[in-house]
Amino acid sequence: MIALRKLTTACAGARLWRGMVTEAVHGRVYAVPADDAAPAGVINLEGIGKEYLDAASREALTPHLDALAAEHFQGMVAAPIPAFSLPAAAAIASGADATGHGLIGSLLPPALPLPAAEWTPQAVAQMRTPPDGGPPSVLEALAGAGVDVALIAAKPDHANVLRGSLPDAAVAMTAGGSGDTSIAALDEAVAAVKRGVGVFLACASSAIPHMAAPDDAAALEYLAGVDARIGELRELDCQLVVTSGHSVNWKISYDETPRVTYLAPLVAHLEPLGILLPICDPHTELHAGLGGMAHIYLRPGLARDRGALIDAMRVLREAPGTHAVMDRETAATSLKLPAESIGDLVVLADLDSVLAGEPPAADAPVLQRKNLRSTGSIYETNVPMIVGRELTDVRATSLTRGQYFTSDAFDLLLNDASDADTTERAWM
Repeated sequence: MIALRKLTTACAGARLWRGMVTEAVHGRVYAVPADDAAPAGVINLEGIGKEYLDAASREALTPHLDALAAEHFQGMVAAPIPAFSLPAAAAIASGADATGHGLIGSLLPPALPLPAAEWTPQAVAQMRTPPDGGPPSVLEALAGAGVDVALIAAKPDHANVLRGSLPDAAVAMTAGGSGDTSIAALDEAVAAVKRGVGVFLACASSAIPHMAAPDDAAALEYLAGVDARIGELRELDCQLVVTSGHSVNWKISYDETPRVTYLAPLVAHLEPLGILLPICDPHTELHAGLGGMAHIYLRPGLARDRGALIDAMRVLREAPGTHAVMDRETAATSLKLPAESIGDLVVLADLDSVLAGEPPAADAPVLQRKNLRSTGSIYETNVPMIVGRELTDVRATSLTRGQYFTSDAFDLLLNDASDADTTERAWM
């Protein structure tokens, strides 16, 4: 059971809360709703950038989202690096960046150094279940304080990693990641509120942003479905924060085939232990396993050779398709990543490119794929957030100025004030 403390002065007077806060979760405390408080929830519309909301709004397909934003507050926020679905969801669920929740991608980091002979796709595919039950979450803290909570995910792997110590009754998985299962996740959120859940997180992961442009019929239909569920939640007097764990961009060349930078040939002379593409997950049909970040793990002796590292970074930076190349220490500090897990070299792709290891065979299906949309670099970290509750003037101004992260979602939903309002927010 997580202990409670008296509500701090900064949070005093919140009209919905019982006057207590949880113990700290990754350094933050959260106000505990009273038994008769209005329900509250965070919705993660994964991959849905502002351009999708704008396109649907222009077609008058999102009246409830539009009203929520008009009546309350909206702004652009930063999704912490890496901009992949699992760590993006973990940031929202835990209220922390990767230094807190520990996830560097859709795969968990390997034990380092991983012997080259063991660096196989099979071994990498097993790096999915956190040994300690996953990062502590806001929902766990609230459950420990006696609040009825629900974690709802369209991807089973998200639910499995993010559930922590939550009981089975508090976790719902709608399976897959298609538009339909994402809508089902929102339907489950509505059902959870109707049965008395006080606080929920719904991760509506969808294939739509990977497969359809913002003004495509499929995207517009999906957003219309999302909006209908937002309307149902509003009718239940549910207070909402709606955001996106990351956005998605085109990653194509002039002929609409993937624009890929292959890293293995560029560092072959270093004989690296392996190149980890942290986007790889069970949903690779959406993005072909190609994303905007890569980790290069070197042999221990070479990793300490500063001259070799500088030379390798120069070669990688000069390659088409790379935005930034950093050593482990710089990446950990600048991108707020756990130094013990990331590569000796960390590579970020540019806006239009994705990263891979070895070039595939000339007839590989990935090379024939048209109109690839993917994520992972800093270009997919600027996302919308709508906060459907009253905010202090300081918080409202900070939101409109883009000073918050997606990891601030529960803080904005539950607290009236916190250190997030005044702390330096820049991460790069």
